[in-house]
Amino acid sequence: MLFGATKLEVSASQEDGMETILSSGGMNFFAFDVGNSSQDEVAVVAKWMSDFGYTSNGTYDNADGTVSTATIIDVARNSDVVYINGHGGEYANIQVRNSNGNITSYLCADASVNPGDTITKYGIGARWKTGSTTKTTSYWNNGTKWVILAPCSQLNYNGVQGTHWNGLTSAEVWARTRLGDGQRIHGYVGYYNTAPGGSTHTSRLENFFGYCMHNNSQIVDAWAQAHTFLIGSSDWAAIYHSANMDDRFQSMSATTANGSAYEIYYVGRNISEHEIDIASASDFATTEGIMEGQDCLPQFNNIATKNFSAEATRSALKNKLKLSDNSIFEVENNGRITYSVGERNWGDHNLNYELTDSEAILAAEQELDKLGLLPQDSYRTVVSRIERIKLDLSGEQENVQETVEYTVSFYRTHNGIDVLSDQEDGIIVGFNKDGLTELRYMWRNLSVVASDALGTSKKITFQQAQEACQTALVRGEQIKTTRDAEGISKSFFVTTAYLQIDNAVKPVWAFSTDNSYANCIFVDMYTGNVLNVV
Repeated sequence: MLFGATKLEVSASQEDGMETILSSGGMNFFAFDVGNSSQDEVAVVAKWMSDFGYTSNGTYDNADGTVSTATIIDVARNSDVVYINGHGGEYANIQVRNSNGNITSYLCADASVNPGDTITKYGIGARWKTGSTTKTTSYWNNGTKWVILAPCSQLNYNGVQGTHWNGLTSAEVWARTRLGDGQRIHGYVGYYNTAPGGSTHTSRLENFFGYCMHNNSQIVDAWAQAHTFLIGSSDWAAIYHSANMDDRFQSMSATTANGSAYEIYYVGRNISEHEIDIASASDFATTEGIMEGQDCLPQFNNIATKNFSAEATRSALKNKLKLSDNSIFEVENNGRITYSVGERNWGDHNLNYELTDSEAILAAEQELDKLGLLPQDSYRTVVSRIERIKLDLSGEQENVQETVEYTVSFYRTHNGIDVLSDQEDGIIVGFNKDGLTELRYMWRNLSVVASDALGTSKKITFQQAQEACQTALVRGEQIKTTRDAEGISKSFFVTTAYLQIDNAVKPVWAFSTDNSYANCIFVDMYTGNVLNVV
């Protein structure tokens, strides 16, 4: 059942530029963008939360920089669900900017994070209260239940930021804010590394709330599903009390008792196997020549499997898949199949499932073979893991890490080069120790029907491609962080691919944070144009 919320005692002043909105009874939400975003994400959040029956405590895009950080923290303290968007600063803090884009303050998990920075900091509070290892100084101890942290790297765990505050990672620092001396926060969802920006982030929000609304999905499970793609995937993460894993926007479980023993889990997409530190652009000199020596650019023809029947396929698969009230199972006439088991149960114990990459690929191929969907033509596979970590925030014990699910992505290849599509052609197979959890299938027959002479078109250099990528980062906010060209070469996996977009084939440079096209930017190899796919 839904909890009732007490009347708000804190209101935003008119000087802050935000209308005062008080709610009484029922559930309420607060949506805030701490910077001037290119998209109206807060409106998306407000629309969905209203559909769930929540009352607004304020929705605001800080375009003119007039809402104070103190007000953000105050209103969030009295809101059941909070959405905060913007730029993630180093470690566990978020940059609050003015209308000129200048950083005016930091909203931090704790104000003592990065003490050497002179910019004013406002902390939620993550220090232990005197004599306690189960209560912290968290100010969000009144009504907050779930927080969507949209900026980059806020839930980073042992990644590029590592430990940085009292021996804790960013995810652990934010986890401590959930142990306030009062009501405990149920959970956070956010990102391990780079968050999607611009229209991609808006699309992921729509996916997330759609799963929660139409499938009554668990909040954490819906967040994971909303970010699982062949192109434009994200390094999503969540931290939650195990007792609140089953929370949905339509219904939430009881808050764990103040001061009691806690069981907090971190769960997220593990990219450790694919994270690459590129020393310099010269390391990729060979990739610039991958397509050289080819006189023609192939034109591909994608057609649905011969004699494909959506109804016949649905009937053939129905008895082979685990279906429940929360399952997703769709078969389309063009050959696309979408399936999700519905519930992951990441709050349960003993979920560990250890496989090598080769074993995970074999298991995925076997699952596809059982369904009669194993491709016969060439493909490349990428393995990622969903890892769950039981957090001990006292520092007295080691955190316990488990692999709870595998995702194997199948990318079609032609002459050793990936063939990608703005229609998400390819296959995603997710599975855990109990079997198949996720299937996204669009493997249409591929044939080369024509070839276009490349002629005298001049290919742009790698440096020019970097510059185009940097322009996209800064102007389009496709990735919400600022890097110079050298930073791109050091932070991004770079490869070439054929991209089918708008029914045309283009050779592209692909800049992404791993080799499964996470947070990807495509640059046309012959025009230098940035191609938006998601």
